[in-house]
Amino acid sequence: MPASQVLRNPNLAKWVRKKVKEYEEEPLDLRKLEGLLKTWQAGRPQMWKRLQNQDLARDLAMVLLVEASQAQARYEVGGLPPTDAREQAQAEWLLLEPETEEAGPEAPEPWMTEVEPYSTHIGPTITSPIQND
Repeated sequence: MPASQVLRNPNLAKWVRKKVKEYEEEPLDLRKLEGLLKTWQAGRPQMWKRLQNQDLARDLAMVLLVEASQAQARYEVGGLPPTDAREQAQAEWLLLEPETEEAGPEAPEPWMTEVEPYSTHIGPTITSPIQND
């Protein structure tokens, strides 16, 4: 069950607590855990607030990191190169996408925030078919 479906689960807290017990022996990189929590706090503030109110943020992050790691291993066994397997597993499990409009304010499109590089090309500009003759 991908993470997007996990969040829709009405028994989220129960599922997370069960998985925490199941995964307590799994190795966990604390830097990844802290990084994921910071990413959620910045990019998914409404989800972050709901998780904090339920005291689930840290436990859910831990569970999803383990799920992503296991998914990555399955993808590698299935033949995906390690980099592709990691990217696929992270996209599927770590809730890295910013919140959508339904969940909160819409982020500006990338084209609205990026500045186009200044073109240094100087040359004739053809503006009418007459100039082509």
